Formats: sequence, C-alpha cells, structure tokens
Amino acid sequence: MFKQVKFQKSLLNLPTVSMDRNQERNLTDIEMTVVRAAVGYINRGKELIMRRNYLGPLGQRLLDLFNDALNIADLLENVGTRPATENEHLSAMFWYETLVVYYNKIIEAVETVLD
Repeated sequence: MFKQVKFQKSLLNLPTVSMDRNQERNLTDIEMTVVRAAVGYINRGKELIMRRNYLGPLGQRLLDLFNDALNIADLLENVGTRPATENEHLSAMFWYETLVVYYNKIIEAVETVLD
C-alpha cells in the first residue's frame, strides 16, 4: 500500500524539500488525532447511511466515498507515526489534506441525510 503513495506522489511531480531537523514523524500528534477522529465519524456515518435503505444508489455512492476516506485514513495511520523521510512526509501531507477534504464532505453528507 505504501508504494501506491509514492506512485501518486510521483504523478503529482511534487518538489523535494529539505526536512526541518525537528521533524521527527510524518504527521504531528494533532494531525493524527484528526485522522482518528475522522475514522470514528466516518464509521458512524456509514452506520447511519446503511440504516436508510431508501437512499438507494445515492447511499451506495456515499458508502463508496466513506470507504475511500477510510482507506486514506488507514494509510495515514500506518505511515503517520513512523520516522519521516522527505518523500514520505510529502506524501503523508498530501494524503492528510485529501482526507480533510473528504472528511468535510462526509460531515455535510451525514448532516444532510439526518435532516
């Protein structure tokens, strides 16, 4: 799974930057807390969507989105606390920002479904 991140990073052609000597891990404690909170909220959202059979294809698309976000969170939990290399850090930051975008969209979707 980690090779996929490197592949995605190479597609984006992100520049290599020097790491700050104080940077010890790919993600900070606060970022890892956000990842873990996202996992909890997304799992709860999946439960709510699955209970609403009347959503049909929309419900399935939402579940697919939730699963994509969970895959990103899983990836981040695996690499987030490891010692950072320059490339891993750039990849982790890209995936973290992607997860935050997914997370915000999922919050909106769950709130809409609950209304």
